[in-house]
Amino acid sequence: MRLKRVFMAPDPGRLRLRASARAVLGIGLAVAAVVAAGLPTAAAVTGGLAALLALFTVADPTVRGQAVT
Repeated sequence: MRLKRVFMAPDPGRLRLRASARAVLGIGLAVAAVVAAGLPTAAAVTGGLAALLALFTVADPTVRGQAVT
């Protein structure tokens, strides 16, 4: 029973990895969309920063709540 608890322990590193992967993916998609639209580099940087800011300011636990925010 004790051995099971060792393997079922929460993994804070996985949560950090998930959050950082979402940040990288969001920034990449925002920059790619701006570049695909043919806008200048300054707009791509602004879009990436906006995606990063949105990721860390929207703290709702559910997907629906995040979409509303």
